[in-house]
Amino acid sequence: MKAEYLEYLIRLSIIWTVLLLFYQWSLAKSDHWNLKRSYLLGAYLLGWLIPLLPAVFTSSAVPKWGMAPFEQTTVFIFTENQPEKLGASFIWSWQTLIMILYLTGALWQLGRLFFDYSQLIYWKKSGLRSTYRNFPVIRHRQVSSPFAAFGTIFLPVEPDPDHEKMICLHESIHLKKQHELERIPLLIGGILLWFHPMQWVFSRWQRELQEFEADEGVIKEFPRQEYGKLLIQSSMSYNKYQGPGLFSSPLKKRINMMTKRKNRKPLKKGNYLLILALLGFLLINCSDLVEEVDFSEKTALLASQVDEVPSLKAVSTRDQEATPHRILLEHVYKEIRYPAVARSSGGEGSFHASFTIDTDGKMQSLTAKAVPKEDVDEDLRIVVVGYESVDGKSVPVQETAQAISALEREIERTLATLPDWNPAYHEGKAVPVRMDLFFEFKLE
Repeated sequence: MKAEYLEYLIRLSIIWTVLLLFYQWSLAKSDHWNLKRSYLLGAYLLGWLIPLLPAVFTSSAVPKWGMAPFEQTTVFIFTENQPEKLGASFIWSWQTLIMILYLTGALWQLGRLFFDYSQLIYWKKSGLRSTYRNFPVIRHRQVSSPFAAFGTIFLPVEPDPDHEKMICLHESIHLKKQHELERIPLLIGGILLWFHPMQWVFSRWQRELQEFEADEGVIKEFPRQEYGKLLIQSSMSYNKYQGPGLFSSPLKKRINMMTKRKNRKPLKKGNYLLILALLGFLLINCSDLVEEVDFSEKTALLASQVDEVPSLKAVSTRDQEATPHRILLEHVYKEIRYPAVARSSGGEGSFHASFTIDTDGKMQSLTAKAVPKEDVDEDLRIVVVGYESVDGKSVPVQETAQAISALEREIERTLATLPDWNPAYHEGKAVPVRMDLFFEFKLE
């Protein structure tokens, strides 16, 4: 799968949108809390998984940014055995700025999560201990609102004694239902997709359902009027608290849930058939799995065996006037860099890159590996020249191995950024073709 991160996000967003619309249409009015929670968690995970299926079942790569590192590089391309210098460049693009912004947000979310959990550990160690129905209870002066985490009920130091049993029962239901485990995928997703609005929709709806389920368990043992008063009074007391807890969910929805007549009707069989049809539609249209898996097991031909070799699709008037070979070379040299780890450790060598262009013009099975210099085809050679920075120092063997690996990864990264191809044709039909390129990295 030759996919960029943006394409992956678009497909993930489509999957989440379709599945959430089905949820609103068929499940939103139901009071089957377990079913609704399971559906939302499954829909959330499917959004992550379906676009990655081609990478699971084929040798395709996972989505990536395809960004160039900030390195100065001199590139020579050999055409007809004559080197042509194409200059040096320093890359600072909008992709770089987006990546910096994204990493800043992700690190902020990760930092918040680390702080919250380190605070929980501190509260467990320094708080007052007791138990409720075999669940440990921690009371701490820094706890603003009751909540459950780490298999433990956390309470303020002086909760209302008249309502403490209801509060502990509510939090113990969260622990019994293992609501905390359900939150883990969304916590991880909140770090990786902190900017995505539907990430927050899933988190909010999941928490609401968990609160509804816990509330319903409480009113089975205590009068709903008394528990409703507790929610109203306590929500006023804890209105400054912004984190998860007993009084952090919208109060009106919870009161309505406790007072309305429950809708326990099972889903219609047609709804199950519809969700299966939707999943099939999403699998076909949002994963390219059918396109990526070649069930006919066709063997890719060599470029010398076809009537018309693959060529990159022209993207400018200048490209249209150049030969297909020249277009390929120009796209390669604009992107390829000499990795810093290789330059610093004196890494050089010759490499063979192999990939297949399928009948749709998509690149598949991209690999690059080091080869002896005598195996290099001079007519397909691309030479990359960088500037060594080891100052004559001896380089450990392990650093040399790292440099070779970095050079292989750089070749694969560069080729993965190429635009789509026009497929090869043989006897009037599009056929898959294996392509070969050779790279030589030199230091001055």
